[in-house]
Amino acid sequence: MCLCALHHKLFDKGVLGIGDGHRILVSQGFVGRSAAAREHVTSLAGRPLIGPQPGVLPVAEAYRSWHMSQVFRGMARAGSGRGPGGG
Repeated sequence: MCLCALHHKLFDKGVLGIGDGHRILVSQGFVGRSAAAREHVTSLAGRPLIGPQPGVLPVAEAYRSWHMSQVFRGMARAGSGRGPGGG
């Protein structure tokens, strides 16, 4: 998976995740009040991932599941597809 430096750091910190249907999850725990935070982070909630490139496999379910249980923090924001009781 190829991410820019900002989104890579947020993925590693558990702010971003990958949900069912390879949609982007954004943690409710992320607090960003600036226009930049809304544009570059919170607006991603529920958006589909782009790719993978031809000939490259998508992120495997086992890795997505591990990241969600071990790294992703809290519940996902609305639009992310991982609300209360969901996964």
